[in-house]
Amino acid sequence: MLIVPFAKSMNWKKPPVITILLVVVNTLLFSFWQVNDEKLAYDASQYYMASSLPKIELPKYEAFLRQQNRLEEANEMVHMQQGHAARVMLWQLQHDASFLQLIQDKNLLKADDPKRPLWLKERRIFDAKFNDITTESHAFKPAFPEISDAFSHMFMHGSIMHLIGNMVFLLIVGLVVERLLGSPLYLLVYLVGGLAALAFFTLGNLNSAVPLLGASGAIAALMGLYAALFGARKIPFFYSIGFYFDCIRAPAWILLLAWLGNEVFQFFTNTMSNVAYLAHFGGLIAGGFMGYIITHFQIIDKADLEIEEEQALSPAWSQPYCHAMSLLGKMETLKASKEFSRLQKQHPNEPDILMQFYNSSKYQPESSEYHQSSMLALGETGQTILPAKQIQKVFVEYLKLAQPKPILNRKLLHQVGKHFLRNQFLEEAQHVVKVLIHNDGKSENTAHLAVSLARMLHQKQEFSMAKKLLNWVLYHHHDSNMAIQARTIIQALDKA
Repeated sequence: MLIVPFAKSMNWKKPPVITILLVVVNTLLFSFWQVNDEKLAYDASQYYMASSLPKIELPKYEAFLRQQNRLEEANEMVHMQQGHAARVMLWQLQHDASFLQLIQDKNLLKADDPKRPLWLKERRIFDAKFNDITTESHAFKPAFPEISDAFSHMFMHGSIMHLIGNMVFLLIVGLVVERLLGSPLYLLVYLVGGLAALAFFTLGNLNSAVPLLGASGAIAALMGLYAALFGARKIPFFYSIGFYFDCIRAPAWILLLAWLGNEVFQFFTNTMSNVAYLAHFGGLIAGGFMGYIITHFQIIDKADLEIEEEQALSPAWSQPYCHAMSLLGKMETLKASKEFSRLQKQHPNEPDILMQFYNSSKYQPESSEYHQSSMLALGETGQTILPAKQIQKVFVEYLKLAQPKPILNRKLLHQVGKHFLRNQFLEEAQHVVKVLIHNDGKSENTAHLAVSLARMLHQKQEFSMAKKLLNWVLYHHHDSNMAIQARTIIQALDKA
């Protein structure tokens, strides 16, 4: 089951600095600090299997399991002391806190055992290799707690999908929470929430040496706080159960109950999973409590919550919008694009609706909806409601995808060309000018665009292309004001 609130698009004039920084730090640490973990783990296990350690430790571990009355695990070991299976037992042994304590205390072999010197030597070498693995040395192990690990574990991840999943949720919830709390308080809540999630997990796993890592405990705290801050206020959220998708507006506290219920359900049904459901549950509880404290003592202005609620109640989050989003979630893209088309006509100034209309229709690049949504996104009506980067993205995609071919009239091309020049998207501007030269070469507007583009190319020291454009202006518009400007720029180019 997946339940996520819809996030308002990012305001780049007041960006969520801490949220962006957290995403960057987590990504960099995974990409550069943890990058060799898989190889280091393989090298450590290779050394272990080639040494005398398996013959010494694995039989001792089997006897230890029987002594602990863990007979099922002990019986499995009888068949798992060779090859790949032995490696599995190695990782189980390394994360069994009670047995590992015997090794660390050097009590596995008696002092007069002739194998003891070799065992101590090879164990010391293996431990050094094993501790080079960042997830083993810097993730948090409840049985062997370290203060530094309590913080570092929040910035580490076990796989690329683990990282992506957490960062997506962090962006969805963090955008709103940081905007409401402000960056300093937001960072404090994030760290305190992560530590609270860790404490909750530790209480349920006091004797575990399995490393806990990931930002999900801290993110769960943000989710709990989000729901507590909005309380009975209705917010839009998306949910999926199995293959069913939908989105609705409901009081925020329902989100908290649903999240808590899901974690409890997963904890008792997915007993073989390595997901830290207890940490998630603890994070949600801690976040909900912090949200209560913040609202009770009015640490943030209620007016800010009301503004967020008003934005959530905008046409972009109406029930028809939710219905169209659910169709998109089910990959019924044609139906979704028609729904978004109707919504766009009703609310022509809503950028979210326009972009969803475009995104849903591009799956049918030959459809009238795709051509229509592209024209609207590019500003066919004379009004551009989308950010510059989105207009650039739509233009590039439309040229590649549109079937049987793009439909761009001269007026729209002139408008888009000016937009690209204003925002210094020179590659796209060159494409527009080339098309206009071919189809509308006599127009004074085309000459104006060509000179403006040449001036910018000159500033970027792309002299060859600039000169070609200016020579074209001189040849086809030799008696115009544009020709005078072209000669001036050519003189500057010749001096350069």
